[in-house]
Amino acid sequence: MGQIQNASGISYTRDPTPGTFAAIVGLDNRMGLTAADTSATTLCTTSAAGQLYRIGARIFATAGTSATYTLTWTEDGAARTEALTVGAAGTEYAGTWLIQPDNATNITAQLTAISASTVNVAASVECLKG
Repeated sequence: MGQIQNASGISYTRDPTPGTFAAIVGLDNRMGLTAADTSATTLCTTSAAGQLYRIGARIFATAGTSATYTLTWTEDGAARTEALTVGAAGTEYAGTWLIQPDNATNITAQLTAISASTVNVAASVECLKG
């Protein structure tokens, strides 16, 4: 079992049993954004190596020309980044990744770039095996 800390700083032990739902340990859900974030939001912090997480993220442009939503973590000692970019109003980009981050890794999300746009962003982090 692994110790999980969610974005609110609440720690708990989670080891999903087969046939049950995984715990959502981090969430970002914002609408109507018109400016880049000044810093990344920590969705969760891992507390043991070998934990398995599923990250899902989406960016949707409701107006404008371009924007990028970036997820980051550390795995096997290297910084990892997934960037989701939209290029026009009415477009979206979504993805899902399975990751095994290092111990004490912050899994973060940040709207890193936006150009004359309005976007909605969402990300969730689920602990599949702690």
